[in-house]
Amino acid sequence: MATALRRSATASGRLRRLGIATKLAGVLALVLMALASDVAASGATAPATTGPVVRIVNMSTFCTSLFCYKPGRIVITAGTTVTWKNKTSVSHTVTRCTVLACGVGGGSGKDTGFGSGVIPPGGSYSFTFQTKGSYVYYCAIHGYGIMHARVVLTVV
Repeated sequence: MATALRRSATASGRLRRLGIATKLAGVLALVLMALASDVAASGATAPATTGPVVRIVNMSTFCTSLFCYKPGRIVITAGTTVTWKNKTSVSHTVTRCTVLACGVGGGSGKDTGFGSGVIPPGGSYSFTFQTKGSYVYYCAIHGYGIMHARVVLTVV
Protein backbone atom coordinates (compact mmCIF):
# COMPACT_ATOMS: atom_id res chain seq x y z
CA MET A 1 0.00 0.00 0.00
CA ALA A 2 2.79 2.42 0.94
CA THR A 3 4.61 1.61 -2.30
CA ALA A 4 1.49 2.40 -4.31
CA LEU A 5 1.07 5.74 -2.51
CA ARG A 6 4.71 6.65 -3.20
CA ARG A 7 4.30 5.79 -6.89
CA SER A 8 1.12 7.88 -7.09
CA ALA A 9 2.86 10.85 -5.43
CA THR A 10 5.83 10.52 -7.79
CA ALA A 11 3.51 10.42 -10.83
CA SER A 12 1.60 13.49 -9.53
CA GLY A 13 4.87 15.36 -9.13
CA ARG A 14 5.90 14.51 -12.68
CA LEU A 15 2.52 15.65 -13.99
CA ARG A 16 2.85 19.02 -12.21
CA ARG A 17 6.27 19.56 -13.82
CA LEU A 18 4.94 19.02 -17.35
CA GLY A 19 4.43 22.16 -19.37
CA ILE A 20 0.95 23.31 -20.38
CA ALA A 21 1.65 22.43 -24.03
CA THR A 22 2.47 18.83 -23.10
CA LYS A 23 -0.67 18.57 -20.97
CA LEU A 24 -2.82 19.99 -23.78
CA ALA A 25 -1.24 17.59 -26.28
CA GLY A 26 -2.14 14.69 -24.00
CA VAL A 27 -5.73 15.88 -23.65
CA LEU A 28 -5.98 16.41 -27.41
CA ALA A 29 -4.64 12.88 -28.04
CA LEU A 30 -7.29 11.43 -25.72
CA VAL A 31 -10.05 13.41 -27.47
CA LEU A 32 -8.85 12.28 -30.91
CA MET A 33 -8.73 8.63 -29.78
CA ALA A 34 -12.28 8.92 -28.44
CA LEU A 35 -13.49 10.47 -31.71
CA ALA A 36 -11.71 7.79 -33.75
CA SER A 37 -13.35 5.02 -31.74
CA ASP A 38 -16.77 6.65 -32.24
CA VAL A 39 -16.18 6.80 -36.00
CA ALA A 40 -15.02 3.17 -36.06
CA ALA A 41 -17.99 2.10 -33.96
CA SER A 42 -20.48 3.91 -36.21
CA GLY A 43 -18.83 2.42 -39.33
CA ALA A 44 -19.40 3.55 -42.87
CA THR A 45 -20.94 0.20 -43.75
CA ALA A 46 -23.52 -1.98 -42.08
CA PRO A 47 -22.10 -4.10 -39.26
CA ALA A 48 -21.24 -7.67 -40.06
CA THR A 49 -23.83 -10.29 -39.25
CA THR A 50 -22.43 -13.10 -37.16
CA GLY A 51 -23.04 -16.25 -39.07
CA PRO A 52 -22.34 -19.91 -39.23
CA VAL A 53 -19.41 -21.77 -37.76
CA VAL A 54 -17.52 -24.27 -39.90
CA ARG A 55 -15.74 -26.87 -37.82
CA ILE A 56 -12.51 -28.44 -39.04
CA VAL A 57 -12.84 -32.07 -37.93
CA ASN A 58 -11.06 -35.43 -38.02
CA MET A 59 -12.11 -38.47 -40.03
CA SER A 60 -15.51 -39.81 -38.93
CA THR A 61 -18.74 -41.13 -40.42
CA PHE A 62 -19.34 -37.64 -41.79
CA CYS A 63 -15.74 -37.14 -42.87
CA THR A 64 -14.34 -39.92 -45.05
CA SER A 65 -11.10 -38.05 -45.72
CA LEU A 66 -8.34 -37.49 -43.16
CA PHE A 67 -9.86 -34.10 -42.24
CA CYS A 68 -12.96 -32.18 -43.34
CA TYR A 69 -14.74 -28.86 -43.12
CA LYS A 70 -18.17 -29.33 -41.58
CA PRO A 71 -20.68 -28.34 -42.92
CA GLY A 72 -19.58 -28.68 -46.51
CA ARG A 73 -21.88 -26.03 -47.98
CA ILE A 74 -23.27 -22.83 -46.52
CA VAL A 75 -25.64 -20.26 -47.99
CA ILE A 76 -25.28 -16.81 -46.46
CA THR A 77 -26.25 -13.22 -47.17
CA ALA A 78 -23.85 -10.34 -47.86
CA GLY A 79 -22.32 -8.98 -44.68
CA THR A 80 -22.30 -12.34 -42.89
CA THR A 81 -19.21 -13.40 -40.97
CA VAL A 82 -18.30 -17.08 -41.17
CA THR A 83 -15.96 -18.52 -38.53
CA TRP A 84 -13.83 -21.65 -38.99
CA LYS A 85 -12.86 -23.45 -35.77
CA ASN A 86 -10.09 -26.02 -35.74
CA LYS A 87 -11.33 -28.96 -33.65
CA THR A 88 -8.38 -31.22 -34.52
CA SER A 89 -4.96 -31.68 -32.94
CA VAL A 90 -3.04 -30.39 -35.98
CA SER A 91 -2.84 -27.07 -37.81
CA HIS A 92 -4.89 -26.26 -40.93
CA THR A 93 -5.64 -23.37 -43.28
CA VAL A 94 -8.65 -21.99 -45.08
CA THR A 95 -7.19 -21.21 -48.50
CA ARG A 96 -9.11 -20.20 -51.61
CA CYS A 97 -8.63 -22.66 -54.44
CA THR A 98 -6.79 -22.02 -57.66
CA VAL A 99 -6.88 -24.32 -60.65
CA LEU A 100 -3.19 -25.08 -60.10
CA ALA A 101 -3.66 -26.03 -56.41
CA CYS A 102 -7.06 -27.73 -56.53
CA GLY A 103 -7.82 -28.59 -60.12
CA VAL A 104 -10.82 -26.26 -59.80
CA GLY A 105 -11.07 -22.49 -59.50
CA GLY A 106 -11.84 -20.52 -56.37
CA GLY A 107 -15.42 -19.73 -57.34
CA SER A 108 -17.18 -16.71 -58.76
CA GLY A 109 -17.07 -14.41 -55.71
CA LYS A 110 -15.04 -11.21 -55.98
CA ASP A 111 -14.13 -10.60 -52.30
CA THR A 112 -10.39 -10.23 -51.82
CA GLY A 113 -8.46 -11.16 -48.72
CA PHE A 114 -10.34 -14.40 -48.12
CA GLY A 115 -7.94 -16.96 -46.67
CA SER A 116 -6.41 -17.67 -43.31
CA GLY A 117 -2.90 -18.13 -42.18
CA VAL A 118 -2.16 -21.27 -40.20
CA ILE A 119 -4.98 -22.08 -37.77
CA PRO A 120 -3.47 -23.95 -34.80
CA PRO A 121 -5.37 -26.64 -32.87
CA GLY A 122 -8.19 -24.92 -31.01
CA GLY A 123 -7.76 -21.75 -33.09
CA SER A 124 -10.21 -20.02 -35.39
CA TYR A 125 -10.42 -17.74 -38.42
CA SER A 126 -13.28 -15.44 -39.43
CA PHE A 127 -14.10 -13.67 -42.67
CA THR A 128 -16.99 -11.37 -43.59
CA PHE A 129 -18.31 -11.95 -47.10
CA GLN A 130 -19.60 -8.90 -48.97
CA THR A 131 -19.80 -9.94 -52.62
CA LYS A 132 -22.30 -12.32 -54.17
CA GLY A 133 -20.76 -15.49 -55.56
CA SER A 134 -19.21 -18.77 -54.57
CA TYR A 135 -15.94 -19.34 -52.72
CA VAL A 136 -14.20 -22.71 -52.99
CA TYR A 137 -11.43 -23.44 -50.47
CA TYR A 138 -9.14 -26.17 -49.12
CA CYS A 139 -6.38 -26.75 -46.55
CA ALA A 140 -3.03 -25.70 -48.03
CA ILE A 141 -1.12 -27.73 -45.42
CA HIS A 142 -2.74 -31.06 -46.26
CA GLY A 143 -3.55 -30.37 -49.90
CA TYR A 144 -6.73 -30.60 -51.86
CA GLY A 145 -6.40 -34.38 -52.25
CA ILE A 146 -6.43 -34.98 -48.48
CA MET A 147 -8.55 -32.15 -47.16
CA HIS A 148 -10.83 -30.45 -49.53
CA ALA A 149 -14.57 -30.89 -49.62
CA ARG A 150 -15.60 -28.54 -52.37
CA VAL A 151 -17.07 -26.10 -49.94
CA VAL A 152 -19.00 -23.32 -51.58
CA LEU A 153 -20.20 -20.24 -49.76
CA THR A 154 -22.89 -18.52 -51.73
CA VAL A 155 -23.52 -14.90 -50.87
CA VAL A 156 -27.09 -14.03 -51.91
